[in-house]
Amino acid sequence: MGIIGEWSYSERGTQQEEASEKLKEIGQKIAQKCKGLPIAVTVMGSLLRWKDTEDEWQHVFDSKIWETEEVESYLFPHLYLSYDDLTPQMKRCFSYCAVFPKDYRIRVEDLIRIWMAQGYLTTKNGRNDQNQMELKGLDVFRNLAMRSFFQSLEKSRRDSDIIISCKMHDIVHDFAKFISKNECYSISQHEDEVQLENHRHLSWQKIGKHLDPASICDVIGKLRSFFAENLSPEQLTPNMFNALKSVRVLGLRACKMWKLPKDIGNLIHLRYIDLRWSQIRELPDSICSLDNLQTLDLKGCKCLSRLPEEIGNLCHLSVIDLSSSKIEELPDSICSLDNLQTLDLEGYYLKGLEICLI
Repeated sequence: MGIIGEWSYSERGTQQEEASEKLKEIGQKIAQKCKGLPIAVTVMGSLLRWKDTEDEWQHVFDSKIWETEEVESYLFPHLYLSYDDLTPQMKRCFSYCAVFPKDYRIRVEDLIRIWMAQGYLTTKNGRNDQNQMELKGLDVFRNLAMRSFFQSLEKSRRDSDIIISCKMHDIVHDFAKFISKNECYSISQHEDEVQLENHRHLSWQKIGKHLDPASICDVIGKLRSFFAENLSPEQLTPNMFNALKSVRVLGLRACKMWKLPKDIGNLIHLRYIDLRWSQIRELPDSICSLDNLQTLDLKGCKCLSRLPEEIGNLCHLSVIDLSSSKIEELPDSICSLDNLQTLDLEGYYLKGLEICLI
């Protein structure tokens, strides 16, 4: 129970001994409120590292959140205290993560690009500069990770300061779902009945089970994120794409169709497309009318041999991932992509270079 106090005592070794002892006593009292739950102790320890004075620690201990019936019933008071200490931008980015399934390994680069696509990373001057938004997203992620909202961090072998992927503790995931007020929903393969209402972000994980878009047509029309895997051509119909009229993030990993419906060009709000490891053979020319598109992820699309000739029309496109695909030649119009920051090819990784020199 004294672990929080011990952490802080070592960090404040230069302070007067009397002040440190007071912090240690308060920390031990806060630890008792964690009721032996390891994740609670971890989160509170992370929160108190951001507090420097006895008054700040005492404020955490005296918070009415500990006694709030709604929070107490969900066993979330420790998480709510840390969450309440976040900026509005961090709160929005964290609660969005409820869309991912439990125990899902989240790639940090993907997460930041998705936050960008949702408009969560607007900079102080209000400009949507890609580099600035990426840096802001990285800062938000690091702050959330330091507060233990993300765990099981996988770090780069080349640079231990770079985090490649992470997971969320099950209790933290439950809390994110609680905070998002069911705007985010992840359907697992174990659910027989699904109740969809006012959701804005949906992840469909019913692998091997049939998805009938018509049955949730009203919900699909309001979605800003739609993730699904292993969908068949019968499921990804033109009617379904027409229904996704508000979607900004579209994740269709390992989908089994050969060609996307040309109706994808009608999704004018679309900013992020993930078709990793799908059987796509070609992209419709209509995709080049998606003026807001920022990320096009085609990693592992081994049947894909070319990109649309007019891809240079995508003036906001900043990321193209073609690694492990069969693309042998890039269209000349790619030189017109002034905002392209990253082009990932098989055996090559170009970032911030003149694409015309490829």
